[in-house]
Amino acid sequence: MNKAGRIAVIAVIAVVAFGGASVLAGGEDGADDAGTDLAAGAGGRSTTTSASDDGEDREANPCQVSDVVPVAEAGYEVTVATEPNPPAPEDTSIEVLVQQDGAPVSGAVVCVSAEMSEMNHAGVSKQTDELGEGRYGVEVDFGMRGPWRGSVVVIDPGQPAASMPVSFDIQ
Repeated sequence: MNKAGRIAVIAVIAVVAFGGASVLAGGEDGADDAGTDLAAGAGGRSTTTSASDDGEDREANPCQVSDVVPVAEAGYEVTVATEPNPPAPEDTSIEVLVQQDGAPVSGAVVCVSAEMSEMNHAGVSKQTDELGEGRYGVEVDFGMRGPWRGSVVVIDPGQPAASMPVSFDIQ
């Protein structure tokens, strides 16, 4: 990924830090302050019901977690990139780089979810494939142009599940 792409990803992450509280708090009205703190990158814990909407149980869906911390609290550095950039409604590749203390994290379960909070339709929620060297990837069909908000969840054995807010401006 080139330098301009990395800068764009960082800018997207900064923007969503102010708007992702509802998604991270489970999308329910009256979200508690822990969800707001989590979206802003503070050290508070938050709970979420699932990274998937399809009713699968926890054993069948490793993305379903009940307690998450911010990625920084768990010691992760997470970078998200899309191809194309900006992402398209169909056939968008999302790549997530997960590092801890500068070293790639392998063997984790990494999930990406997003929704259009302004629209009343299903969002996207997918488990990534491990690509090697701390990289995880997934193909996504957003289906509509516009702003999408969600999260990346990293589940690494022996570590707390960690979440980072993300946003995508689908073009």
